[in-house]
Amino acid sequence: ALKKSINGIINKVNAVNIKNMLAEVFRENLQRGRGLFCRSMMKSQMASPTFSPVYAALVAVVNTKFPELGELLLHRLVLQFMRSYKRNDKPVCTAAARFLAQLINQGVAHEVLALEMLILMLEQPSGDSVEMACDFVKERGVAVGTHCTEDQITHEIGLEDSHEPQTHLDIFKAEIIKDQTQTNEVNLRRTIYLTIMSSMDFEEAGHKLVKIKLGEGQEHIMVEMILECCSQERTYKRFFGLLAQRFCYLKREYAENFDQCFRNQYAVIHRLETNKLRNIASLFSHLLATDALSWSVMECMRITEEDTTSASRIFIKYLFQELSSTMGVLKLAARMNDPAAQGWYDNVFPKDTQANLRFAINFFTSIGLGDFDTRWTL
Repeated sequence: ALKKSINGIINKVNAVNIKNMLAEVFRENLQRGRGLFCRSMMKSQMASPTFSPVYAALVAVVNTKFPELGELLLHRLVLQFMRSYKRNDKPVCTAAARFLAQLINQGVAHEVLALEMLILMLEQPSGDSVEMACDFVKERGVAVGTHCTEDQITHEIGLEDSHEPQTHLDIFKAEIIKDQTQTNEVNLRRTIYLTIMSSMDFEEAGHKLVKIKLGEGQEHIMVEMILECCSQERTYKRFFGLLAQRFCYLKREYAENFDQCFRNQYAVIHRLETNKLRNIASLFSHLLATDALSWSVMECMRITEEDTTSASRIFIKYLFQELSSTMGVLKLAARMNDPAAQGWYDNVFPKDTQANLRFAINFFTSIGLGDFDTRWTL
C-alpha cells in the first residue's frame, strides 16, 4: 500500500500541482518508506527526464525535513551515474547527470560534486563524454539564487566516496510492536499473583505456573512475584519456600534469578518492614538449606559495624536462625567451614581487623549461634 501510494503521488506531480503533492507526500510514512521514495523518484525521472527540475524541487523540500532521504537519493544517483558511465550507457548516464545537476541547483548536493563529474567526463574526452559534459553544464546553469540556504541541508558527497545504496529499504517491513507501557508485564504479574494465591498447595501452584507462557528473559518476573507474594503474608508459609525450591530445580535460569534477587534484596533491605524481612529471610534460608540456591550469595553480606544497618542485621539474624533450625548447628558450622568455599564466607566473618572479627563473633553470640564462631581467629 505504501509503495503504491508513493508511486501514485510521484507520477502525478508536475510544476502546477507540486505544492498540493508535497502535502500528500508528507502524509506518507517517509521514514519507513525512504527507499521506496528514492526508487520511485529515480524511475519516474528516468522515464521523463524533462521533469527533472520538478522532481528536484520536490526532493529539495522533502530534504529539509528528512535529510537522510535526500542523502540516500544522492548516493543512489551517484552510483547509477558511475556504473552507467563505465558501461558507456549514455541514456542512463545522461539522465542521472541531469537529475544530479538539478539537485545541485536546489542545494541538495554540494557544488564540488558538479566539478568532480565534469573532471571525470573531460579527463579522457570522447564524443559522448564531451556531449554529456555540455548538456550537464547547460542543465547546471547558474545556481538557483532564490532558495533559502538556511532551511536547505546540503550533502557533501563526492564521486570517490563510498556509496551504500541501502537496497534493503526498498522492501517495506512492519515494525515490531514494543509494549512501552508495560501493560503485558502488568497483566503477567497479575496472572502469576492470582495463580499463586488461588492454589491449595505448592504442587498445584507450580503445575499451573509452569503452564504460563513466559517470553525470553521473563523468568525474573516469576521469581520476583514469588518473593513478593511471600513477603505480603503475615507469617512465613513453607508453601513459598517449597514452590521456589521446585523452580530452582526446574530450570537453571530460575536459580540464577533467585541468586540475583538475594543480592538485590540485601542491597535495599533497609526499605523493607520487619515482617517482610522475616518472610524473605525464611524463604532464602529454605533455598540455602536444600541447596536449591548457591551459598555464594553470602559474598554480598559483610558483617561489620560500618557495613550493616539495623535492617540488615535483622535479616541476617532470621536467615541464620532459620538455617540453624533447619540444618542443625553442627551441620551449619561444617558448611561454613568448608575449605572449598571459604571465599564465599570471608565477609560473614571478616578477618581484616580484630575489631571487625570481634563484632561478627559478638553478633552471632547475641543471636544464639555462638557455638560456631569459636573456630574463627585472626
